[in-house]
Amino acid sequence: MLNDSDLRTLIKLRTENKNLDYKQSMNWITASAAEKGAIVKDVLAMCNTPAGGRIVFGLRDQDFEPVGLTEDEFISFDPTRFSDFLNRFADPPLQCEVYKHSVRGMRFVVIEVPEFRDVPVICKADLNDASHRLVLKNGATYTS
Repeated sequence: MLNDSDLRTLIKLRTENKNLDYKQSMNWITASAAEKGAIVKDVLAMCNTPAGGRIVFGLRDQDFEPVGLTEDEFISFDPTRFSDFLNRFADPPLQCEVYKHSVRGMRFVVIEVPEFRDVPVICKADLNDASHRLVLKNGATYTS
């Protein structure tokens, strides 16, 4: 279970690695399938990495400065919707935790990705963007 203190620690790190990725913003409801697919690709890679990982939404892309999410972005991250989309592509199915916290008046969402248990998680379906470029590939095993 991720608590406020854990989130503060993640924010203070201000450096990404194979187990930690920062995203500035995203509205899960209005995001395109390709934008969601990019997050799914990160999740699939993290679950195939020792210790799994975390994706923190609400830090500026250029310098990882905490900027928070808008209320609409914050509310849009429904754990069931996220899990349903993720598991269209994950085999075996994957259970991630979606945590929502406010720190210093700013809203953050953290997706906690567990390490796979028995077998690596593979992508079970293709996903193309609007230009027909492949975002996710059926049969691929992503790693960080």
